[in-house]
Amino acid sequence: MKTLNFLTLFLITVGLHAQIDEGLGVIEFEECDFEDDCGRVVLDTSITSIWQIGEPDKAVFDTAYSPTHCIVTDTALTYPTSNHSFFDYTVYPSDGGGLYNYILGFKHRFDSDSLIDGGYIEFRYDSEGEWSNVSEHQYLYPEIDFFTENLYGDADTLAGGINGFSGFSNEWVYTRIQWIWVYPIREVFDTLHLRFNFISDSLDTERDGWMIDDFSLSVIDVGGSVDEYGLDNSRLEVFPNPSLGETTVKYENHQNEKYSLSVINLVGQEVVSMKGLSGSTVALDTQKLPKGIYDVQVLQDGKITAHQKLVVQ
Repeated sequence: MKTLNFLTLFLITVGLHAQIDEGLGVIEFEECDFEDDCGRVVLDTSITSIWQIGEPDKAVFDTAYSPTHCIVTDTALTYPTSNHSFFDYTVYPSDGGGLYNYILGFKHRFDSDSLIDGGYIEFRYDSEGEWSNVSEHQYLYPEIDFFTENLYGDADTLAGGINGFSGFSNEWVYTRIQWIWVYPIREVFDTLHLRFNFISDSLDTERDGWMIDDFSLSVIDVGGSVDEYGLDNSRLEVFPNPSLGETTVKYENHQNEKYSLSVINLVGQEVVSMKGLSGSTVALDTQKLPKGIYDVQVLQDGKITAHQKLVVQ
């Protein structure tokens, strides 16, 4: 008998810099292309900061990835000497993953003095403690599996031996970083803070710096705690999906039999329960549910008869 469990993927231990684990599929629930306000991104307001959001107009960085705006180390000028600029990106537990399961993706280009100037990403939890390079994450927090795709490695260093992106990327690079908490029964951190840094030395090389676009925050479908045999998922329809506030659940119930409806989050907790239903259509209010992926299950006589995934945005 085949059984899938929400916790299964969290119990897999992997090495540093392994490829992204996509489980049963990656489900994106938020993106930012900088055409509108990106609430997670906060720029450093110091007078020396060169990060700007807008339309790039430089010799190399002349076009955003999509459609016209991005975040870049100055939209018009090459980066200055002896500079350290940053912006922050924050992930909250109320986003739906509970810091158990996230993939952060972004498109970027870099043009800097190789092995000297460039960009690197730092992290910390709960606004406490020192910032650390994400390349050290697995070492510092072995209980959290840390997967990456097109991230810099130990051999990629900037001035001072900092691991980071450097040199000339020529074209857009798609980088993804994934966190999977291995022991979900343990207390998790409240907030994940990421800091995108750019540094330069005292030599002016007249390069364009670092340009980033199309941030996406995703989770992976790790399956549901249901028996895959004996189900007729074609009887269950969930729409609209993704949901922005209210979703309709339609269940083919021609005999008007009593059934229950449950909504299960990524860590196997029941967040919605409706019992004694008999009609074929149920309105499901998702406004109070955190953003993320859920499993909608129909139960009859205590057994799951159908289930479908639901994404809440």
